[in-house]
Amino acid sequence: MKPAGTLTIVCVILFHSILTAQAQNPYPAAIGDTWEYMTFDALSGTRGVARNTVLSRSLRSDGMYLITYSHARQAAYDSAGYVYWIDSEDSLNLWLNLNAAQGEVYDNDGKDMTVDSVYSSIIFDSVRTVHRFSVWWGGAHTGSRMAAWTVAEGIGILLSESFEPDYYFETLTGAIIDGDNFGQTLGIEDSESDKPTFFHLAQNYPNPVSTITTIPFTIIKPEHVRLSICDVLGREVAVL
Repeated sequence: MKPAGTLTIVCVILFHSILTAQAQNPYPAAIGDTWEYMTFDALSGTRGVARNTVLSRSLRSDGMYLITYSHARQAAYDSAGYVYWIDSEDSLNLWLNLNAAQGEVYDNDGKDMTVDSVYSSIIFDSVRTVHRFSVWWGGAHTGSRMAAWTVAEGIGILLSESFEPDYYFETLTGAIIDGDNFGQTLGIEDSESDKPTFFHLAQNYPNPVSTITTIPFTIIKPEHVRLSICDVLGREVAVL
């Protein structure tokens, strides 16, 4: 049994523990580093497993590292915490700015990238700095949100979400980074391989909301869930 489900709600407020984080490699990308994700397609309701592995890493003339993945576009990054996508013309487009503060907005290939939140949390038994980014078409917070990424320092992408044309997400279940194993052991095809290692509450759909909205969620193990419904001022008005 997979510990996942959906709930019909109005508004949910989540609180993260704010802790002091130790310095981590901002964006790990050594040859052989591998990440495994549980996937979910809201339209079909299907789940799956996706893996991404660093196949090569080379030093560019501009001092950045060029990364080739097994199942993702090429990327370039530097040790300062900037990660770029590389387009078909070999141009750099800033994707993740791991130095950005919460609330910052920067350009992402003609679209607005927002830093929705920056916080510290325990990920795989270590305190790590976490950034959540969203990319918008037609203006930050006023246009259409196309995708979002939650990225943990020293681990990489924890959660990848796509909002168009239908909601789809990938949530990290395990990784091998610099030879160290995190979370579920990769490559074992059994019923436990897609069990999440942390709580995830996904984006609601449909959004905007008319009368009802549904939010998928995933928890580490089956258990009772307490859901707080809050008004626009953050005051609790109901508990499910």
